[in-house]
Amino acid sequence: MDRSSVLFLILFMANAFRGRFLALFYEAHNLNDAQIGYILSVSSLVSLACSPLASKIADKYDSRALVTMVTYSFGIAVFLMQLIALPDIHVGLSQKGRFATLFVMRVFQAGFASPVYPLVCAMCIAALRKEFGPDGHTKFGQKRLWGAVGWAFSSLLLGFLLDQDGIGVWIVHVGYSVFGCLFLAVVYLSSGDERKRKVKRTSSWELIFPDHVEAGSDKAVEGGISATAVAKDINQQQQEISYVAVLHNLFSGDSIPEDSTMSVSAGMQSRARIMMFLVIQFTLAAVMSLVENLLFLFFKDDLHASYTVCGLSVVVTVIFEIPLFAFAPKLLKQIGAVNLLTIATMSFAVRAIGYTYSPNGYWVLLWEPLHGVTYACADTASVAFFAERMPKELEASGQALLGALKSTGMFVGTVVGGLVLETYGPTVLYRGAAILISSASLAFYLAESVEEACYRVGALCFDNLSTTKRKIELTTARDGKYRRVNMDEEDADEDAEEDAVGPDGEDLDVADILDEAVDS
Repeated sequence: MDRSSVLFLILFMANAFRGRFLALFYEAHNLNDAQIGYILSVSSLVSLACSPLASKIADKYDSRALVTMVTYSFGIAVFLMQLIALPDIHVGLSQKGRFATLFVMRVFQAGFASPVYPLVCAMCIAALRKEFGPDGHTKFGQKRLWGAVGWAFSSLLLGFLLDQDGIGVWIVHVGYSVFGCLFLAVVYLSSGDERKRKVKRTSSWELIFPDHVEAGSDKAVEGGISATAVAKDINQQQQEISYVAVLHNLFSGDSIPEDSTMSVSAGMQSRARIMMFLVIQFTLAAVMSLVENLLFLFFKDDLHASYTVCGLSVVVTVIFEIPLFAFAPKLLKQIGAVNLLTIATMSFAVRAIGYTYSPNGYWVLLWEPLHGVTYACADTASVAFFAERMPKELEASGQALLGALKSTGMFVGTVVGGLVLETYGPTVLYRGAAILISSASLAFYLAESVEEACYRVGALCFDNLSTTKRKIELTTARDGKYRRVNMDEEDADEDAEEDAVGPDGEDLDVADILDEAVDS
């Protein structure tokens, strides 16, 4: 097991303690479903600002490990502070006061924690490309599968602990802190190359701008680097590291390596399908938030499942995630990102409908394998697609844009989902989600066909316009008398050049006459 695999393993072991069980933790604070939805959704909204900012800093200063350690450390500290809002600790706190306290803490905790996963993905992709070359990102799934293992282990452990007498929801904070500190230690040990680069930078200029040397120094003089050139290069670098640059590379595909032996973008070259790819990422994140944030409320309150069954449901999903992540490169090569995303969305639709027909928690376990299929296929396709189209200096920013898109979807999904769950119940919620994602999947699958049809119609109209242009009536004058002649554009220069004269006998330029006729 290499460093990237260990990073994903420990990160998801920690994140499982603030994952699906967190809704039950907030329910223990006497919050209703709508309030829980608001609190859980705010993390997605905050990440829209914090994740891109942290990723941009990490890309600019080439300090992904350092930014990861700083943000995650503050995230652990703020998460522990939520303990003060527990009813057993702060007895006199009203429900509104408890909701407000947890809401504010959730905002800060999410702000620090949200950049971590995109940064870890970027570090993993960089390591894979260094080891395997331009196609290294296609092996991402083989490293990411260890995250699924960690998620399953901690979920089963937490479910078992919560079913034991004398252990309350406070165990969520203990587990997150222990595995979070272990994750920080692994990140530090994995950042050897980054720390070596830092040691070599002796001046403040080199520390701030790692890709340059101090203007006027011996290194600069030897290399012939002027202060003006350095400043210009820095401004160019600052402009390039932005969402605009990420979107440009995404739609143009300019950064796909010429020596790449496999393109995960097969079947996704049209702009319509790329646009729908972004839309379906948003939609899939919205409906997936109903599972990640609110599903255990449905299990406990409506199906009366035990905590152990909740944890076991995660284990079942991971059993199917692991082989899919392991064979991700072959899947990308053989069926492509388009089909992987279609499989992911259809699996969710079937599972969501199946939930509503489950009489108890054990029946839900029959549908959980489809969650593994959804998550593994969607995550593999989206990460690899973005990675293929991003240059090295935009690796973290590209993953941050993907994370921001998903965060927006999860915010909308969790807020709306909490309100629907509180008002109409789980049946309407999950069946409605199945219809929504099925509609988005159909639009995604047909996007390229629709665009091709539009191009054909446009080409036909242009061809008719060109024919009209070629058949032009030219008015010429000879001896003050006008006559009209029809001719092809190809023959115009030869047949009409001599005859094209004006009313006063002046020579006329046939090319100008043709242009004026078309314009009119």
